[in-house]
Amino acid sequence: MIEMPEIDIKNKIKGLCATLLKVDPTLLKDSATPNDIESWDSLNHLSIIATLESEFEIEIDPEEIVASRETMGSIISMVLKKL
Repeated sequence: MIEMPEIDIKNKIKGLCATLLKVDPTLLKDSATPNDIESWDSLNHLSIIATLESEFEIEIDPEEIVASRETMGSIISMVLKKL
């Protein structure tokens, strides 16, 4: 597991997501949803999940994958709980 301050983890998650979604990281507020980001479709969501699992050395369950698609904040919360 990766150990770093929570703010650094949040910034890393948003940076990874921004890269995968090809958007400016400032668009990825905690309240951002797939409806807000055109490129955030189900396929890109799975890419985000796979990248987060690899980067943070965590395992994400199928139920968590579905739940994490609500907002950027839900993705961040999910990762923080795993660390």
